[in-house]
Amino acid sequence: MKSSDEMARNRTLLKKCNGAYNTVTTIYAVICGFYAGAILFGMFLGTVSSQLLAFLDGVVFKGALFFCGFMACYKHDTKFTLFAMVIALINTFLNDCINSFICIITIILSVVTAAANKKYHYLENQFGFPYFNERFEEQNLDTRQREIKDEYQQNYERLMKNSSSDMTDIDSAVRMADLTEKEDTARIGTMDDIMEGYNG
Repeated sequence: MKSSDEMARNRTLLKKCNGAYNTVTTIYAVICGFYAGAILFGMFLGTVSSQLLAFLDGVVFKGALFFCGFMACYKHDTKFTLFAMVIALINTFLNDCINSFICIITIILSVVTAAANKKYHYLENQFGFPYFNERFEEQNLDTRQREIKDEYQQNYERLMKNSSSDMTDIDSAVRMADLTEKEDTARIGTMDDIMEGYNG
């Protein structure tokens, strides 16, 4: 059993990872949602110069950026952070000013997410994941041990099963012998009755 200090340390580390995931996802949602909303509002008012570029910039790229940021946190897969950075860099060519700022934020968020993923994957291989609760793990261990039958219990159950089937076979043989004996007795009784009738 691992020490309670180590489990407490892992539990604290997991809370930090989950906090980082929640913060990163929230920032992505705010930035991408606000930007997409502003672009769509500008398209509705007709203040944007190119409707197609505005749609790509505000909806397609920001939607893809949010998706990658969210999946990096939800799936704990660092490759999505790389996709997010690539999307942000490509998106910078459509609108240099704002998207350059968003690109910098994306790089920072990607580094934070990658670090959190590294810690999370380390914790996945530690005893007690994902609860790191000593009492819970002891209960699980007791349950598993109760489910595992020892060698003597297995032998005893096998003997009982075989002996019960043997007893069933013996019981069937005894019943067959009883039936045969009764039939023979009835046949002899019938023959005696016939002989008495004939002699009489």
